[in-house]
Amino acid sequence: MVNDRFLLNQRSLGWLLLIALVVLGAGLGLRDPWPADEPRYALVAVQMADTGQWLIPMRGAEPYPDKPPLFMWAVALGYRIVGSLRIAFLVPSLLASLATIALVYRFARRLWDDTVAWRAGLLLLLTLQFTLQARTGQIDALVAFFISLGVCSLIRALTDGRWPWWALGWTAAGLGVITKGVGFLALLVLLPALWTHRLRLRRSSWRAWMLAL
Repeated sequence: MVNDRFLLNQRSLGWLLLIALVVLGAGLGLRDPWPADEPRYALVAVQMADTGQWLIPMRGAEPYPDKPPLFMWAVALGYRIVGSLRIAFLVPSLLASLATIALVYRFARRLWDDTVAWRAGLLLLLTLQFTLQARTGQIDALVAFFISLGVCSLIRALTDGRWPWWALGWTAAGLGVITKGVGFLALLVLLPALWTHRLRLRRSSWRAWMLAL
């Protein structure tokens, strides 16, 4: 049974991320990319880093149009920094998953309290598919982070009405799209908002709409 005082400690997020780092980062740098997707993404990223051709992903002499480039950019950047492909191809998923856990923690803490936030973050970490994707060199963990960031930011924008949250939400959705096409899913949170905010929308003047744009 976890001590309540520990759960309420302000360092709970730090402890949660430390546990997540141990779980998700175990074995980092000890394996090569595995088929079918990891070797393909890794080789495209290495070619980016070696040739300096960052704009268009290339597979050998041919363009690689199957996936958007952002994940390969992240792997290539990590490869340029650390110089080890065994580490670089896993780092984007690891960092994105840690950031997603932090987002869930902060969002749950805002809605409820530290105890719920801790349990929400821990539950996400213990979700099998999340942990599997966090430990692979594939795109899904990174796009999951951008979708989560977009959802959290747009909800804050709908509740607070501050334009920086709108900007962050739409930016996260855009980055999600150039990571993987499904990044637009964050924008679906706006559909129920059309109903929940229907009275406010009806009462808004054209001047208010123009200022919002």
